[in-house]
Amino acid sequence: MPPPNDLQRVQQLISQGNASAAQQTAQAWLDALGSVTQWKNMRERARAFNQAWYALALAREAAGQHEAASTAVSEAHQYDSLVFQQQADLVRIAIAARDWPLAESIADHFVSHLERHGLSRIGEQIIARIEPVEQQYAPFTMLINGYEERYKERYGEGPEGDARMVADYERLAIDANEILLVKASNATEYGDDELALKLWQQVDWRAYPRARSFAQYAMLCLRQGLPVPDVSQLSSLRDPEWLYNAGTDVVTPLSEDSWYKNLSNSRARPYWQLAADLLQRGYDHYIAFEDQGERNGFATDPHFFAMLCNNYGIALGKLDRENEAWPIHERGFHSSPFIENALNAAYGALQSGDAAAAQRCAEQLQTFVQECFSEDDIEYGCRAQSYVLAAAGLSESPDEWLPKREAFQTKWANNRKHARFCNSDEHHFPEDWRVLFHNNVGALNDQWEAMKRMFERHPDDARLLHLMLRNRRDHGGRSARESGLALADKARQLLEPQRHTAEGAARWFEARYSLAYLRYRSWFYDADLVGQEWLPQARKEFAECIVDRAADKVQGVDAMLDYGMLLVREDIDADEGIRWLSEVIQTLEPQPRAPADEDEWRPDTAPDPALALAYVYRAHALCMQDQNDRAIPDLDAAAALNPWLPAVWYWRATIESEAGNADAAIQWATRFVEFDGINPPDDEERATMLSALVQLLHATGQTEQARERLDELEQLDDSHDDLSELRTLFEPAGKKGKSLWSKVKGWLG
Repeated sequence: MPPPNDLQRVQQLISQGNASAAQQTAQAWLDALGSVTQWKNMRERARAFNQAWYALALAREAAGQHEAASTAVSEAHQYDSLVFQQQADLVRIAIAARDWPLAESIADHFVSHLERHGLSRIGEQIIARIEPVEQQYAPFTMLINGYEERYKERYGEGPEGDARMVADYERLAIDANEILLVKASNATEYGDDELALKLWQQVDWRAYPRARSFAQYAMLCLRQGLPVPDVSQLSSLRDPEWLYNAGTDVVTPLSEDSWYKNLSNSRARPYWQLAADLLQRGYDHYIAFEDQGERNGFATDPHFFAMLCNNYGIALGKLDRENEAWPIHERGFHSSPFIENALNAAYGALQSGDAAAAQRCAEQLQTFVQECFSEDDIEYGCRAQSYVLAAAGLSESPDEWLPKREAFQTKWANNRKHARFCNSDEHHFPEDWRVLFHNNVGALNDQWEAMKRMFERHPDDARLLHLMLRNRRDHGGRSARESGLALADKARQLLEPQRHTAEGAARWFEARYSLAYLRYRSWFYDADLVGQEWLPQARKEFAECIVDRAADKVQGVDAMLDYGMLLVREDIDADEGIRWLSEVIQTLEPQPRAPADEDEWRPDTAPDPALALAYVYRAHALCMQDQNDRAIPDLDAAAALNPWLPAVWYWRATIESEAGNADAAIQWATRFVEFDGINPPDDEERATMLSALVQLLHATGQTEQARERLDELEQLDDSHDDLSELRTLFEPAGKKGKSLWSKVKGWLG
């Protein structure tokens, strides 16, 4: 267990003028934290060390040890969980220590943190208290923030200006190499690669560089197609902490920055290789220290090593070196347990196919979750049991494994029913639903791997094949569609002969429904790959399987809904589609209606979402047949079942526009394009409605709002077919565009 928080005791000693005792108390607190071998998670550890380093910084400042206080400030800042007043204290201490770059870094982070929380006024009040001291490094602030014009105004140009600038440098004791590092870093962040590269190349890299600076320079070189700088002689390469920070500063943008995240695997590979090389050096240093039995502060801190292992393992995994990665995650977990290493070790061991290792790592994960997390932590509980289930599948028979899977489904998957149909604003979903939706694909993948390997050992088990097809249908992604449809011949061979028993009939029906659904989804998303003939094949398979829908009433309703959707959405046979959708409605009615206040609606107490979808798709079919008056009652019925269905708003906007009710159409269309909850509209649907919204707003004289929506459309799809026509609306002789109804018709083909 972590030791108690001694911050108040330290502050009390400082207020009594006993700085020496305050330092001793803060240092003893830090030492006690360093001896803790198990934390609930890394957030708990970060908060504890954050407070302890902050306390030590205060104590050292009180003792007049400004340089040592600055070191403590740097440690406290990196954990990033201090409250506002404490962040202001860090800025003040760094300024007093004349550590200008550190002060600037913390101040920038502090102010942006306040602004994000809507507390700009409080930030202004706190900053006002330190402004007199801040003026001391105003010239340096202007320089590193790129205020070149203001800097020239202060010093002037030519030899006299340079002399005045040098005098300020000397007064502030700022190292010129440090200024180059900061300016180059800012140029890199602002995207001025040419200037940044020029500045980086002037840096004296023989000096001790910042880890983040090196990471930025190396990544810029890779982005420009240049070799990574040779820093083999740097003393920092013998410092595991520096190597960890540099490697992490490569991993972080690869995981968070949109430009790097969108790189293809092949283009991202050199960056991951750079991270792996740096982190491997740090890893090797730690192992060397450990083998020699040395204690070297941060370099041999077990928590530091655990974090290094996690990032190193992630980098190796991205380089397709999973068999090397998961043992490193496991070693990091044993050094200092935390959830990320436990999850990554279990996942990697599963992927390796090593049954003993997978079961060991999965059990470690489950034990850790049970000991360190409450039952409310559904995310980790679900994933841990999913890994345990998948690991068991590597060695057990279906007779042993299937009951465990059933227990898993009962506990974790009941609320996943019709997950692909559920729409809502995010906050309406109970926490366990949100977590299960977000973890659904991962758990399905885990179980798929287990079932696939089990099926290799038991290729004639019809029960297993039936569940494999359900897994692929529930997943629905491209890889799932391909792997599921590859089982079609085997499904017919194993399942059709069993159709004469009640249990066999249900399996045979669901297997054909799954195959029909996967084939339709494959055509819908990948028609250019699978061929146009897949749509009629999917229709034929749906029609065949739906004859036996009585074998499974729940799945039968889903199959009717999907079949009706296919017929309506693909404009194949609207009348037949309406007939099947009407049967869904008759089967599921009556159902309770939503509360009058839509904010009180909850999906866990709402009716079967298939009913609301059936009303929406029947309205869809009626609109396509120009029967808007008949469609409105169906849309009202869908909204009464679930007031958070974007499809309702889409068709209401369409109908109101066609009727000439522009204001009402704008309200419905706006609600549609701004929806960002569970299962939001896809980009194509949103772009279609944005195009219509631009025209509606322009037609009603709301030109500024129309321009804003046009900008939004351009950002969403800069090659949208309507853009050239929409731009003409804002020309002096702009003409009115097509109606919303014609746009919808065009989109639906």
